Amino acid sequence: MLLTYVCPTELLFNCPRVLRRVPMKSDCCSVLIIHNVIAPYRLPLFDSLSDHVDLHVFFCEASRSDREWEAEVDQYDFAYTVGRPYRIGPLRFNPELQALFRENDFDVCIVGENTSTAPASLFVALLSQTTDTKFVLWSEVREPGSPYLELESPWRTALRRVIGIYRKVLYRFADSFLALSTDAEQYLRSYGVTKDRIDTGPQVMPVSLLPECEAFGGNESFRILYLGYLRERKGVHHLINAYRRIRARKDDVELIIGGSGPYEERLKEVAEGVPDVQFVGYVPEERKACWYRSADLFVLPTLHDAWGLVVNEALYYGVPVVTTDEAASRELVERTDTGIIVPAGDPDALADTINSLISNPTRLRLLERQTETASEAWQPETGIAPFLDSLSRYCSGVDSVSQIE
Repeated sequence: MLLTYVCPTELLFNCPRVLRRVPMKSDCCSVLIIHNVIAPYRLPLFDSLSDHVDLHVFFCEASRSDREWEAEVDQYDFAYTVGRPYRIGPLRFNPELQALFRENDFDVCIVGENTSTAPASLFVALLSQTTDTKFVLWSEVREPGSPYLELESPWRTALRRVIGIYRKVLYRFADSFLALSTDAEQYLRSYGVTKDRIDTGPQVMPVSLLPECEAFGGNESFRILYLGYLRERKGVHHLINAYRRIRARKDDVELIIGGSGPYEERLKEVAEGVPDVQFVGYVPEERKACWYRSADLFVLPTLHDAWGLVVNEALYYGVPVVTTDEAASRELVERTDTGIIVPAGDPDALADTINSLISNPTRLRLLERQTETASEAWQPETGIAPFLDSLSRYCSGVDSVSQIE
């Protein structure tokens, strides 16, 4: 198929050729996924999905400056392209998308919804109106709660309103939606998207990316663990303040904070004078497994998270979880009864909950045993289920998960 549609960005830039192209097979549903970056935790899912459809993944750029990921995409079998974007603020313009559509006849295009992929989303939305390609919008967006909104500057508040208008327009073009949490589904419905147009499923951390710890020793103190990016909305300052209260009553407790980010120095100031708080910096995957194995409790005190895959990781390593009502992954914790949910931005409630678990080892061991039932949290089959449900709408050779079962 040769498209004559003119890419809006081609008026500004010369459209370069794709960096890698694998010819599409003719006997299978042809699917393009547009993703913002090469995220390691997505690659096994795309690989599994490529067993069902003729898949090509377009990454708008290779990586982000705020992530220390190592992604070996060449070890997987799906076709892919890595874009060389033109950057304007948070936006990424990928003129090479037009070349990709010229050379391939895609039945369905799934576009991940975030700020950086907004130009790509609009391009595909317009393209779907002039071709037979179906446009599926992949959303992880959830309504921010008040603790997160309190962190916003006036310009970010204004930007969010502009994005809200953009979404109202974009959602009119989508043929259907893929929501990767029940919170994301509720957000879409708040914009008037009907439930019958949404396919919903949880997020997973693929088991192939979860190494085992070669050796780890026991710790004498009760170990509370946080691993993740260190920015203000992660709420780690509330965890430190909660831990301060805990240490006022108990001596045999320690707090491990793993990760790096722009808020690290501020967190160290908050923790000044609090005993047994250890900042261990960025933690590579093999070392991360050992920290999980040595922890008694994992805490994600986030003020806003589209999911929070560290929760999946903690459950894989058998660690009970305390997280907040502003983490979309709380649905996993609630469904598997593997932890406790507390109000976001409330260090007193967080301290009381952690204290109750320290004082009740029987309850803690019960939660720990429940983690063995949470296999959905790291199975690729679970992760691709909503994709298959979505594609079954348009591809005769693809069965929905209910049909497969």
